[in-house]
Amino acid sequence: MYLLAEVFGWPGEVLDQWLAWIYLEIPFLLLLAIVVSVFLPVCIIGFLYAISIGLRVLQHRRVIAAWGGDSIWDGARSVIATTVAAHASLYHGFDIVGMENIPRTGSALLVTYHGTIPLDIYFLWAKVFLILQRRLWTIVDRFLFRIPGLKLVLDVVHGVQGSPEQCLRILKEGNLLLVAPGGLREAQFGDDTYHLLWEKRCGFARVAQTARVPIIPIFTRNIREAVHVFPFFKGCLRAVYEKTRLPLLPVYGPWPVRLRTYIGEPIPHTAASTPQDLSKLVQSRLSEMIDLHQPVPGNTLRALRERWTLTS
Repeated sequence: MYLLAEVFGWPGEVLDQWLAWIYLEIPFLLLLAIVVSVFLPVCIIGFLYAISIGLRVLQHRRVIAAWGGDSIWDGARSVIATTVAAHASLYHGFDIVGMENIPRTGSALLVTYHGTIPLDIYFLWAKVFLILQRRLWTIVDRFLFRIPGLKLVLDVVHGVQGSPEQCLRILKEGNLLLVAPGGLREAQFGDDTYHLLWEKRCGFARVAQTARVPIIPIFTRNIREAVHVFPFFKGCLRAVYEKTRLPLLPVYGPWPVRLRTYIGEPIPHTAASTPQDLSKLVQSRLSEMIDLHQPVPGNTLRALRERWTLTS
C-alpha cells in the first residue's frame, strides 16, 4: 500500500492515499448505496407481503363474528402500527410536532405534501392509531389496488381510493381522513424545492365544506430526501404519466434521514366562501409551513446530519 511513498517520498504518500481511497473507500460507498437502494426496498416489500399473508390467514379463519365484530382486525392493526412506528423511530428518528392539533373526537380532513414515497403518511397513521387511539383513513392511488396481495392490506389499514361520495361518508361518520392533493404527480415530478404541484385541484376543499369539517395542513421535513427519483427522462415520462397515470420514474432509497412531521392549526371550512378559494388558502398555509420548516434546496447529507443536530 505504501510502496510509492517509499520510492517517491511525500508525493508518493499522497498518491498512496488517493489509491487507497479509490480502491477501498469508493467500493465501500458503492456497496452501501446498493444495500440502501436495493436491499431495504426488498425488505419493505417482503414485509408488506408478510402482512398480506397473515391477514389472509385471519380472513379465512372465519372467527371474526365469534371474537366480537372488528376486534381481530384491530389486533392486526395494532401489530402493524407498532411495527411501523418502531421502524419510523429507529430508521428515521421520526417525531411529530403539533399532534394536539388533531382532534381526539370528531371529523377532520388532513391535507399533506406528497413525498416521493409517502413514508410519513404511513408513520402518521401508526402514531395516530397508537397515541390517539383513532383510525386514520388515507386516500391512496388506485394503481396500488391493482398490485396483487395489497388490496387486503389497504382495506385493513383504511386505505381508500377516495371518490367524493366515499370521502363524505367517512367524514360524516366522524372519522379522520388524509389526502395529498398533489398525488403521484407531486411524488414523481416534485423536486428538492418542495413546490406544491396541485394545479387547480379543489375537490378536497369541496368535500370539507360539504361535510363541514376543518382542514389540517401537514408537512414532513426532509421527506424528499428519504427517497429520490432518478432525474433522467423526466420530461418524456411526465407526458406518459399524464396519459396513463402510471408512476414510471424509478426511485432509490430509503435513506435514514431525519423525518419530522409538523401538524398545523386547523383551518375552518368557513374560512373561504368557495372551494377554489379554500384550496388556495390551504395551499398558501402549507407553503408557509414548508418555507418555515424545510431548508431548500433539500440535501440528503444535511438531512442525515439532522439525526443528531435537529433539536426540538
